[in-house]
Amino acid sequence: MKRLFKILLSLLLGAIALLLIAILIIVFIVDPNDYKSQIADLVEDATGRTLTIEGDISLTFYPWLGLDLGKVSLGNAPGFAEPEFAKINQAQVLIKLLPLLRKQVEVDTVLLEGAQITLTRKADGTTNWDDLAALGGKKPDQEEKSTTLEELKIDGLDLRHAKIVWDDQQTRSRYVISDVNLNTSAVDLNLSTLVLNEPVQLQLNTALDISGDTRLRGQIELDTQVLINQENQHYRLEPLQFSATVQGNQIPGGMQTVSINSQVVDVDLKQQSLTLEGLVVKIMEGLLSGDVQAQDIQTNPTLSGTLKLADFNLQKLLKQLNLHAALPSDEVLKTVGGQTQFKANTAGILLTNLQLLVDDNQLKTPKIYLDLEKQTLNADALTLQAFGMSLDGQVSVKQLFNQPTVDGKLALAPFNPRQVLKRLEQAKLLPTLSLPEEKSLPLKTAALETQFQVRQGTNVRLKNLHLRLDDNQLKALQLKFDLEKQTLNLDALSLQAFGMRLFGRLNAKQILAQPTLSGQVSLAPFNPRQVIKRLEQAKLLPALSLPDDKLLPLKTAALETRFHLQQASVVSLKNLNLRLDDNHLKTPQLQLDLNKQTLNADALTLQALGINLDGQLNIKQLLSKPTVSGQVTLTSANLRTALKRLEQAQLLPPQSLPDEKLLPLKTASLKTQFRVSKANDIRLKQLDLRIDDNQFKTSQLQLDLEKQTLNADALTLKALGVHLNGQINVKQMRSKPTVSGQVTLTSANLRTALKRLEQAQLLPPLPLPDKTLLPLRKAALKTQFHVSEANDIRLKQLNLRLDDNQLKTAQFQLDLEKQTLNADALTLKALGVHLNGQINIKQLLSKPTVSGQVTLTSANLRTALKRLEQAQLLPPLPLPDKKLLPLRKAALKK
Repeated sequence: MKRLFKILLSLLLGAIALLLIAILIIVFIVDPNDYKSQIADLVEDATGRTLTIEGDISLTFYPWLGLDLGKVSLGNAPGFAEPEFAKINQAQVLIKLLPLLRKQVEVDTVLLEGAQITLTRKADGTTNWDDLAALGGKKPDQEEKSTTLEELKIDGLDLRHAKIVWDDQQTRSRYVISDVNLNTSAVDLNLSTLVLNEPVQLQLNTALDISGDTRLRGQIELDTQVLINQENQHYRLEPLQFSATVQGNQIPGGMQTVSINSQVVDVDLKQQSLTLEGLVVKIMEGLLSGDVQAQDIQTNPTLSGTLKLADFNLQKLLKQLNLHAALPSDEVLKTVGGQTQFKANTAGILLTNLQLLVDDNQLKTPKIYLDLEKQTLNADALTLQAFGMSLDGQVSVKQLFNQPTVDGKLALAPFNPRQVLKRLEQAKLLPTLSLPEEKSLPLKTAALETQFQVRQGTNVRLKNLHLRLDDNQLKALQLKFDLEKQTLNLDALSLQAFGMRLFGRLNAKQILAQPTLSGQVSLAPFNPRQVIKRLEQAKLLPALSLPDDKLLPLKTAALETRFHLQQASVVSLKNLNLRLDDNHLKTPQLQLDLNKQTLNADALTLQALGINLDGQLNIKQLLSKPTVSGQVTLTSANLRTALKRLEQAQLLPPQSLPDEKLLPLKTASLKTQFRVSKANDIRLKQLDLRIDDNQFKTSQLQLDLEKQTLNADALTLKALGVHLNGQINVKQMRSKPTVSGQVTLTSANLRTALKRLEQAQLLPPLPLPDKTLLPLRKAALKTQFHVSEANDIRLKQLNLRLDDNQLKTAQFQLDLEKQTLNADALTLKALGVHLNGQINIKQLLSKPTVSGQVTLTSANLRTALKRLEQAQLLPPLPLPDKKLLPLRKAALKK
C-alpha cells in the first residue's frame, strides 16, 4: 500500500512539475506551437519513442500560469504491433502565480481527457515498458538543487474517458478498462509530510472488458472520501461505496451486481491495523454486514469482528446458479441467514456465538475453532434445532486436511416422531408414509445419546449408544463400522421392545460384498401373548387366532443361542435354547444351508406338553423336493395327560379315550430312524413304540403315498396279553386297498386278553363260557392273509389253537360281494372230536346254501358230548347208560 501510494504520488507530482516547467519555458519564450518538432526530438532522444503533438498548445500567465494542451501521443516500443504506447486528447493545468513565492502550489482543477495507455507483454515475457523502466533507473551524474515546495493545493482532478489496455499474450488474455472517469474534490497536500489537510471526495466509474479463457464485461463505480497521512502512514476512506456490474456466459443469469459499502475503511501501517466499520457486501441474493478489525497486517495478519448474513432465499440463488437439481424440495431453503463473531489469522479461525438459520431450523454454538497449524477443528456445546428436533453435542476433528478423525458426542432430546415425519413430508423431504394408528404404535417420544468417532471417513465407532422410541430402547456399549475392511461389530447390545428384552453381540464381515454375521443373542423371559398383541396393534403382525390361555398359556418364553450367518444363505445356530411356558427345545447345533438346500439339527431335545423328544434331523432339497431323515426317541411320563394337552392346544381333535382303569395310557415311548422324501414316501427303521406294558416293533415300515403302498417288515406287537409277529403289505391304499402278509399271534391267557379288549372298548362285551367248562387260556394263530377291496378275505395255511383245540385249513376265502365262503383241507380238533373236510357256502348273507364234505371221528363219543354240553354248545342230553350203549368210538363220513 505504501509503495503504491508513493508511485501514484510521484507520477502525479512529476506530471504536474513537467507541466509547470513547460508553462514557465513557453510563457517567457515564444509561441510554443513553433517548437513542436524540437520538443518531439528531445523526447525521442531521451526515450527512443516518437512524440506526436497534433493539437495546439496555448498558455496563460496572470493571475494563473496555465497550459492547455491538445492531442498528444507517444509511440510504442519497437517490435510491438500497437502504434501508440500512450496518448491524450486534451490536458489543462492552471497554477496560481503568487503562492509560488510562498513555496505553495495552488492548482485549479486538472483536466485530462481521452488519456489512453496500452501495456503489452509478449509470449516471451518482454513488455513495452521495459525501455522506459530502464531510463527511470539511471542515476543523474550530479545532484540537482531544487527549491522545496511546502504545500500543494489542487481544486480537483477531472479525468475523462480514459482507457487502460493490458494485453498479456503470455496467458492469452486481454483486460480493457475503458471510459474511466475520475473526479475529486479539492486536494490540500502538505508536501513535506505528505499529509492531506482536508479529506478528498473521490468518484470513479469505468467499464471493464476481459477476453481470453474468461470473458467478462462490466461497469465499476466507486464513491468515497479519502484522508491520507503519509507521515504517519495512516489512510482512511469514509465512507466507501463500491459497485460492479458484470456480464458473461459464466455469470449466473448472464449478469450480476456486486456492491461493497463501508462507513469507514481505516488503514494504519505504523500500527499495522485495518478497520472496516459498517461493512455491507451484497452479491446476488446475499447481504453480508459487519465490522472487521485487522492487526499486524504486514507481519502476521489477524482479523476479528462480527458478521451477519441477512435472511435470503437460498432456493432462488441455487436456481440462478443452475443448481436447482441439488434442491431436495421446493419447500426448503427459502430463508437462510446467520451471524457470528470471528477471529482469524494464519494459525487458525475462531467463531464465537455462531447462529445459522435455515427456514425455521437453527444451528448455534458458542465456539468453533479451526487450528490450521495443528489441522484441528473443535466445536463446543453445539445445538441444532430442526424439524421439531433438538440436538446437543460437541465435535472435535484432527488431521483435518490429511486423514480426518472426528470425535464427539450427541444427545438428541426427546421429540415426537409423528410430528417430525409430518414436517418432513410437508417439506417434501420424505414421501407420504403410512404410519400405524397412534393407539397401536404411539410414536410419541424418541431420543438418542451416543459418543462417536469417525476416522478417514470409513471407520465409524459409537460408544454408549442409547436410542429410545416410546417405551422401547436400544443400548450398545460399542458399535464399530469399518467401511474399508467391511466389518461391523456390536458389543453388549441391549434391546427392549414390545415387552421383550434382548441381549447379545454382533460381528459382521464383508458387509458390502458377501456378508457374514456372527454373534450371540439372549431373549429374556417375556409374555408371548402380550408381545403378539402389541405387534398386532402396531400392524407388524396380522391378527392371529391364539388358543385359549387355559389350554395353552403362552405366558413365558425365552431364547438363547449363538449364531453364524454366511452370505445370507448359510445359517448356523449353536447351543440353541428355546423355552415356551414349561416347554423346552434345545440343540447344540442347527445349520441351514439355502445354497445346498439342507437343514441339519444334531442332538435335538424337545420337552413339550408332557412329551420328551430326543433325536437328530437332516433335510435335503429343502426348497424343491424335501427329503427328511434322522432319528427320534420320544417318551412320555403320562400319555393320557399329553393327549389331553394336545387337544386343549387344538393340535389334536377331541379324542374319546377309554377309562383309565381299563387302559391307563400312562407311560409311552417311541424310538425310530426315519426318512421322508418328496412328502409322500415315509420310511421308519427300527421302530419301537411302547404304551404302558404294550409294545409295537418293526424293522422297517414304509409308506408311499404316491404309489399308495404300506409295507411293514418283521412286525411285532405285544398288547393286552397278545403277542403278534408278522409282516403286512398294503396296495392302492387310498382307492381300493389290498392288504396282504402273514401273522403269528399267541396269547398266554386268551380269556384275560378278551377281557382287556372289552375294557379298552376294542371289542363289545362277549358271553364267555365258564372257564371250568372252556378255559380259554392258551391261544395261537398263524396264517398268511390277503384282503382286497375290504370284501375279499383270503387266508392260507391257517393254524388256530385254542387250549387243546386246533383249527387248520390250507385255504380260507370269504367274498362278501359274492356272498361266498370256501374252506379247503379243513381240520378241526376240539372237545375230543376230529373233523376233516371242506366247506362251501353261497348266498351267505341272504339264503345261505352250505355244501362240502366232512369226515368226523371220536375216540370217546360220550366224553365228547359231555364236553359240548359243558361248553354250552349243546343242550343237556339224556344219554343211555354206558353199559347199555357205551358211545365210545364214533365216525362220520359224508
